[in-house]
Amino acid sequence: MGAGRRASRVGHRPARSPRSCRLRLGRAPAHGSGSLAALVRQRHGRDGAPGGERRRRSGQEACARAGADGGPAGRLTALARSRQELEAARLLAEGDFGAQAVSRAYYAAFYAAEQALASLGESRSKHSGVISAFGRHVVREGGLEEGIGRILRSLFEQRNDVDYGEADASREDAELAIRDAQRFVDAVESWLPG
Repeated sequence: MGAGRRASRVGHRPARSPRSCRLRLGRAPAHGSGSLAALVRQRHGRDGAPGGERRRRSGQEACARAGADGGPAGRLTALARSRQELEAARLLAEGDFGAQAVSRAYYAAFYAAEQALASLGESRSKHSGVISAFGRHVVREGGLEEGIGRILRSLFEQRNDVDYGEADASREDAELAIRDAQRFVDAVESWLPG
């Protein structure tokens, strides 16, 4: 160290261990449902033991065996999350929490849109990016009805109004948003392959 310089007070921190089976809040990993490390190993031919005698099981596969609803334990698929958000929106509307119900209705549609994009190998990091990509890839190129794409944009705007603006939502507003979100989720579910 030179003159006048102090030693850093930041010590070494060991790397954190992977938490492959932990419940994730929010949504699936940013780039699909698989582990990036597993994809890298697979791409570079390092998926098994030397000589190819036995294949090493990834933590992702172990979780998938333990989990329900097509994913690792404690993790929901985007469509399952959509249904969960719709149910939450209904309960909030019944309790006269209109603004919160509108927000949950939007998220139900948002997660369904993310699932549709993931089925095409697409993902976006921002809500506006998901909405734009959904309109481009699923509605225009994928043949989903244009009115369905407008529902997502409308729910996004309503959610912004109640979450960030001065607007409040009545029970009727919430019920309309929930009906729109249900229509959106149903349309995406029928559009998805298999």
